[in-house]
Amino acid sequence: MDGTVKSFDVLKNFGFIAPADETRDLFVHRNDLLNATSLQRGDRVEFEVGRDERGRARAVKVRWVGPDLPGATA
Repeated sequence: MDGTVKSFDVLKNFGFIAPADETRDLFVHRNDLLNATSLQRGDRVEFEVGRDERGRARAVKVRWVGPDLPGATA
């Protein structure tokens, strides 16, 4: 799926992604970032939808696709 980062707290290592299909925003944790160490509001990402331990939808295998981001290794 494609989406845009709505928020990302670098101190807490998590944020939220707005999917392009306008479904509900998804939680994302730093541990699920594949090619970046952090994200910023407005960044474009590709991701898969997974489930957390409570069965809630979340973004996993998140790949940053733009714009330029410090720490990216695309």
